[in-house]
Amino acid sequence: MNWKGRRDVGTDETLAVLSNNLVYASMLAYTVSMVAFAVSFASGRGRSDGSAAVRADAAVAQSAAGSDPGAVATLERTAPAEGREPGRRAGNVAMSVMWLGALLLLGAVIARGLSAGRVPWGNMYEFSLTSALGISLTFLVLSLRRDLRWLGLFVVTPVLLTLGIAIAVLYTDSAPLVPALKSWWLVIH
Repeated sequence: MNWKGRRDVGTDETLAVLSNNLVYASMLAYTVSMVAFAVSFASGRGRSDGSAAVRADAAVAQSAAGSDPGAVATLERTAPAEGREPGRRAGNVAMSVMWLGALLLLGAVIARGLSAGRVPWGNMYEFSLTSALGISLTFLVLSLRRDLRWLGLFVVTPVLLTLGIAIAVLYTDSAPLVPALKSWWLVIH
């Protein structure tokens, strides 16, 4: 009997294998995202919105007007710098692929929980998967409000390392909880 008074039914091996495959797929997506974030970060050495260029143009216009108080300077909009465009595209690709990786990892966590018949943080492997998912989703949701692509490389790299360590070191087969952990406190702990 488990802690809710129901019989333990074991694990669903099909869902456990699906969970493992989804973790590998999410790691592949996060790797592509990390490379794209690195390209974006390397090619854009300033703010991506061009506000520094606008400030510089304003300073040039002010000095061009000279000391004549009635003089008017005209600013012309120029095309974005060539080096920034590939960085912006790479950042967009990185964000899209990171969303894909997070959705794949969400599927892996759900499949792992369903295969074991419990919340998916009963061991360090599952806790690592869930925490990597939480970090990814937090970053992605926050990036909906602000342009945080510049921070993506520093978020996706630890997430990918966490998943790699979880697979290589912390992996355990999907199984019911040990009797010491069969408590409703596990859900909120």
